[in-house]
Amino acid sequence: MRIRRGAVATIALGLLVALIGCTPSGPAAQPPTTGDSAPPEAPPKVERPKNLDMAKADPCELVDGLPRKTFGLDDRKGLADDDSAVFPGNPSCFTLGFRTNLGLSVVTVSTEGVTSYIESVNVYPTPVTVKGYPAYVLAPERQPENCYGVVDVNDGQLLYLSYGLNIPDEEPITPQQKLCEQVPQLAEELLAGLGA
Repeated sequence: MRIRRGAVATIALGLLVALIGCTPSGPAAQPPTTGDSAPPEAPPKVERPKNLDMAKADPCELVDGLPRKTFGLDDRKGLADDDSAVFPGNPSCFTLGFRTNLGLSVVTVSTEGVTSYIESVNVYPTPVTVKGYPAYVLAPERQPENCYGVVDVNDGQLLYLSYGLNIPDEEPITPQQKLCEQVPQLAEELLAGLGA
C-alpha cells in the first residue's frame, strides 16, 4: 500500500495540534505537597560589629602594625606571599622572632567562610569572641608546636593566623597552651589594624 507524503504530513500535523491542545496553557502544574516539607533554612545570621572585607586587606600591613615584641616577634617587615599554601589564591604574610623561636603567619581569606573552614578541620575549635567578632582557637594535638585562630569577619570570608614555633626541635620551646592564650590577643591587634 502506498501512502502519499502529503497525507503523512497532514496526519502528523493533526496529532501535533491535538497534543498541544491537551497541555495546560497556564504555569506548569506543580506536584502536590503533603505539608510536611518546609523550605530549607537560611544559615543563622552572624552578629559582628561590622563586616570587614578581606579582599581589600593587606596581611603584611596588618603584621607590620602589630606590637611584635609583645608577641616575641622581631621588628622587621613581614614576608609577603600572594598565594597562601593553606588558602590558595589568598595573600599571606609571615614574620618571626629569631631569639624566641616563634613565627606568625596571617592570611586574609576572601574565598572561604569560618563555618566551611571549621567543618573541614580535624580539631575541636574553641569558640572565643574577639572585639565582638566570633572566632575560634584551634590547638591540634598532632602539632603541639602551633596554635591557630580564625575570625569570622564577613560572610564567606575569614581572618586566619598561625602562631607557633619557627623550628619545632630548637630552643626555646613555648608550650602550645601559652601560644593559644596569645592567639586571641594577636587577633585583637590584627582586627584593630583592620579598623574594627
